[in-house]
Amino acid sequence: MTENDDGLELTYKKRYAIMGGDVKYEAQVEWGYQKQTLSISRKKVAESTNSEVDLPGESNSRAMLIDEAPDKFDNLQGTNCGTSMLAKSRIFVPVRAKRSVGKREGMRLYIQVWPIGKRGSTEIDYLVEASFKTESRMIASTKHDRFISYLQDKGWFLCKDSLKTQLIMEGY
Repeated sequence: MTENDDGLELTYKKRYAIMGGDVKYEAQVEWGYQKQTLSISRKKVAESTNSEVDLPGESNSRAMLIDEAPDKFDNLQGTNCGTSMLAKSRIFVPVRAKRSVGKREGMRLYIQVWPIGKRGSTEIDYLVEASFKTESRMIASTKHDRFISYLQDKGWFLCKDSLKTQLIMEGY
């Protein structure tokens, strides 16, 4: 769930591993350090019923996600499978990322800084995610490799694939 100018954006996402760089599908491909993931998502905008500045609370968040769930998500592995799982799900704390937009080599570059807690500790690790969007697999590959080299030369790159969703769930 993300807050934007139109209200709250609910995202239902399914990820698939990509083997050998074989990408022949019109969906988002997330390029990590060594892995690529096909991400199919459906976004819906829901009006916030919360009068406060914050995101809705746990029960309102869950109800909104269940009420707006697409049929394909809900019936992925059987009737009402998706919403049944959402009803039993645990809501992890809101993680407030800082977002910035810049330019690199003529392309818009999106930077997000995510504070990730360490379970059982008051320490916070920061995950910095950089991304750009292109329709061209060749441009994506070239820019991906050059940007990694640039970050490695600066000593700013962690040579590891990770999913921030998983890190959030492990940290809280």
